[in-house]
Amino acid sequence: LLIAGHRTEAGETGATVKAYSARWDEWQSFGATHALDDDGRTVTLIDVSTYATVLRDLDGDGSFNDGWEQDDEYWVSWSEGGGAYAVSGGGAIDGAGDLLEYMLNLTTLRLDRGRIAAARDYLNTIRVAGYVDVQGSPYEWLKANLFPLLAGVSMTSGPDGLYPAVMRWDATASMAIAELVEGPESGLVRDGDVEYEGRDTLVNELALSYALRARTGDYHRTRVISGDPANADVVDHLSSAHARKSHLRFGRRAAALSTNIVYDTNSADTICLRHVLAHGFVRRRVAFAADQRWGWLHKGDVVLATLPRLSITRAVALVAGVTWSVSGSLRLQLVLVEDPVRDTLST
Repeated sequence: LLIAGHRTEAGETGATVKAYSARWDEWQSFGATHALDDDGRTVTLIDVSTYATVLRDLDGDGSFNDGWEQDDEYWVSWSEGGGAYAVSGGGAIDGAGDLLEYMLNLTTLRLDRGRIAAARDYLNTIRVAGYVDVQGSPYEWLKANLFPLLAGVSMTSGPDGLYPAVMRWDATASMAIAELVEGPESGLVRDGDVEYEGRDTLVNELALSYALRARTGDYHRTRVISGDPANADVVDHLSSAHARKSHLRFGRRAAALSTNIVYDTNSADTICLRHVLAHGFVRRRVAFAADQRWGWLHKGDVVLATLPRLSITRAVALVAGVTWSVSGSLRLQLVLVEDPVRDTLST
């Protein structure tokens, strides 16, 4: 039985995978192996012929030669060996960062591999699993399946190519790599009024459905993060101080999300928590006409911002945009990370 049209960790190591026969409604375990197909490509197989010749009477007709057949429907569970190798690290794909790098590597896009590698460990805190069995654009698949899970992560283009910009909404002052002080002496002149963003996309309650049973199309688990005390006794409820603060400030703002590529409960919790951090509060955005000396900053960088005319001193902020004009002038956009939970603890 052909179980993957490429090289896999299970095929390399001979790890056991489980196969399910829809006709007989049964699971059996087999060792995976590699082989070459007629075009010389490495594929992964399991040999079901040995099991198929075992004498048994599954249908109760008195004939003990009921084996698995070619025209059956089969499903495979990769329980001990991964189904695809990560681009970096040598092991199987396990985290969202590995998956992102793998799928981007299948495209013809110009990639900033250094920045992709820098984001990989943070993204890998979300474990992924699943399969792709349709042809299509890898980037479109990422947009439909992975990007919606990665709150605060967006693809952006830099001098060296495309890369994921990570907005760390959990940022603290210790993570800052620069301090920006408004004023001509610092080469930072505010450009326009302070803007407020996020009011129309607030989320402080999220129901995440995951652990898809591929054969039936049903999700077997749901995690609900909420700031409403009435939900405290709900099964699979996840409490969050940020969700509670947002709920008290803005009222209930609920959303739902489902995923076919997450089966791990800790990862589901991480997704819920990061969505509330990213979308639970209205934030202030400020733009500067900046000297070229600040051109080394990139989207997602954590900085400290001081704006004397607004009585803001060393506020944690994220670089939200770096724009160069044809004339060589630079425009920086910052989003102030006002975290009521962090700021209360600091006080």
